[in-house]
Amino acid sequence: MTDNDPNIWREVFGPLGQVIAFFGGLGGLVNALVTRKPLRETLRVVIVGVAVAFGLGTISPHILAKVVPELSAVSGAALGILTASAFVVGLVAVALVERLMGRANGGQQ
Repeated sequence: MTDNDPNIWREVFGPLGQVIAFFGGLGGLVNALVTRKPLRETLRVVIVGVAVAFGLGTISPHILAKVVPELSAVSGAALGILTASAFVVGLVAVALVERLMGRANGGQQ
């Protein structure tokens, strides 16, 4: 297989996806350290941060622009905005996922 052949796995798990996952995990780690979670819970929060940030991918700046309108005005540092968005998504991912799952389960946990 040559480098010119399209490969969906190589594109999805490429350098950009790895950077998004890293900063999502870093956001989850900051969340766990600030709230002083035990090691096992910290690992869970980091994994959820990685998964949600990676899953949202490059759409996260557009989602956060609805919450923080100043993001849409900045057009120069696209990679910086993307990594910052992945960090914020990783930071709040556990709370959002737990809240959505709680609603899906009818408020039961």
